[in-house]
Amino acid sequence: MQLQTFILALAAFTIGQTNAACGCKLKSSTSTVAADAAATSDTSATSSNSDSDNGNISPNGLCGPDQDRARTVYTCLGSQFGDCCSRYGFCGSTDAYCGSGCLGGYGRCS
Repeated sequence: MQLQTFILALAAFTIGQTNAACGCKLKSSTSTVAADAAATSDTSATSSNSDSDNGNISPNGLCGPDQDRARTVYTCLGSQFGDCCSRYGFCGSTDAYCGSGCLGGYGRCS
């Protein structure tokens, strides 16, 4: 977020310098540009933070949020690897997966 603020400030400064040099007027204000950038940057961070999407059964034994680095949430319920999601993000069916630290939002826990 700080980098975006810096870039917007730099862009506003550069636009201001350009306008002073040529006498041009901007069609939109820099505050509108900043508001638009802030609105779009925050939506990507929260696009897939829900507990479990029932349609996303783990295809590879990984479970939990962001396991495939594409912001996909996988559940173990119904997977071929087991119905429990371990604290480390792997599907299985033994106490190591279903016991202490099990991620209940992504599978069954005992």
